[in-house]
Amino acid sequence: MRLFHTLQDLAAALPEMPRDGLILIPKTIAVLIHPVPHGAFSALFSPQARFIVQAAGERARFAYRAWLSVPVFARIAQSLPAAVGDGQWQAALSAYFVPPPEMPTAQTRHHPAPLTLPPLPDEAARLAWWAQCVRAYLDLWGGDRSFFPISRADLADCERRIGCPLPPVLRAYHEHIGVQYLAWTIYTPELIGPLADACFWLDGIWAELPAAEADAILAQADGLLVFGESPDDGSLWCFHRNTGRIWRCGCGDGYLTQVSADAGGWLDAVMILSAARAHGQEGGAAAALLRQRLGGAAADKLVGKAV
Repeated sequence: MRLFHTLQDLAAALPEMPRDGLILIPKTIAVLIHPVPHGAFSALFSPQARFIVQAAGERARFAYRAWLSVPVFARIAQSLPAAVGDGQWQAALSAYFVPPPEMPTAQTRHHPAPLTLPPLPDEAARLAWWAQCVRAYLDLWGGDRSFFPISRADLADCERRIGCPLPPVLRAYHEHIGVQYLAWTIYTPELIGPLADACFWLDGIWAELPAAEADAILAQADGLLVFGESPDDGSLWCFHRNTGRIWRCGCGDGYLTQVSADAGGWLDAVMILSAARAHGQEGGAAAALLRQRLGGAAADKLVGKAV
């Protein structure tokens, strides 16, 4: 574990950092830029800012929380010259992360996505629809934002680290598109990992529950791997390493809810929500499409948190 006081020092030490490392920041700083790290970037340059680098499997230090993986930070740093000031860092962070819904820019949308659910006869058709929805969402915020496909080597590293294959559709998304911040957050492979590691305070929440209830939740949590997050409430989305089924974890209360959908259905839901946001129709139209795609029961578990 290493401690840095500035982003510049952190970037200079990149060659010495573990490939699967995570960068942690104080919770007092994280609340200003979480759940999507786009907000008050100036907080990262305050005297209170600290950056801890640790291996992905280590428990987070008290009063700190994960911010970025080392590979993601490296992507941002690579776009900058060796010696830059705070203003250039803030510009680079803003260019990488999608701005929040409260700060849209008045740019022409170049890739409109119909707010419909097209036929999806095969993976190629689904990927084409996903790409259309992602581009429409990125265009909403202006600028020429790129996809960030993940290499097969990095995906294989992820699978070795978590000890199981990624759901094929999730793997395909990362291999062809890889954009992390949409209506919901899709974790990059470096961030995918066991639920207990992603939300380390859950152990304390579960310990306060009646023993039988805690045992039942622990049994459910065993095998869950976090791969996404709902920015509105911080809920974590997991797939089970054996069944591939999708679970929601409320980080505030620690309760787990199984959704009768697989990773493909979850990603379809993210695309529907992203297209709906691009159209400014996040209410009934999105809810209807979610129910059409997932069925009423599964959609209702998502809709209450999404639209």
